[in-house]
Amino acid sequence: MTKNTPSITALLLTLLLFTVPAFGGQWLHLSVEEEGSNEGVRINLPLSFAKLLLPIVEDEMRADLSQVEIHDRELSAREMREIWQTIKAEGDYRLASIRGRRSELVLALEGEYLIVRSSRGSRDRVDMRLPIAIVDALFSGSSDRLNLSAALDVLSSYAQQDVTLVDIVDGDDRARVRLWISPHKDR
Repeated sequence: MTKNTPSITALLLTLLLFTVPAFGGQWLHLSVEEEGSNEGVRINLPLSFAKLLLPIVEDEMRADLSQVEIHDRELSAREMREIWQTIKAEGDYRLASIRGRRSELVLALEGEYLIVRSSRGSRDRVDMRLPIAIVDALFSGSSDRLNLSAALDVLSSYAQQDVTLVDIVDGDDRARVRLWISPHKDR
């Protein structure tokens, strides 16, 4: 631990205290739990604090925000933006079904959501509902980078209600990972 760690921590806590009221109590929550165990992780982060940290994250992830590698092929943010526009232009439909030994995953556009969901009876359960507006914001702009700031702004517009974005249950370990937003500090 460096000599500056306490002062940096104090600065971050001070900024947190002054910015929490500015977003009207909008919270990002992450929970990781294993059934039958007392161990787990629970994070409750004010969206205002996430906005403060975003420039730091963007600076650290500069290369990661400009391209994605899929099977040894790098896609630029511009290419991903074009792919997303093409996918979205088709309206509601099932993009893909992926069948494995233990489960089947469906990737689809349904109404205002990009959906990744496991079929009923799957040993592992996946339920992801990402508002299309957030994906649009992520790909907004004309730069060669993903727009995390715009995506976070749109995400905050959903925080006046409890909205689960990701809910995954591992069938073997009965471990559950959940990511959601809400107007409450702890849920």
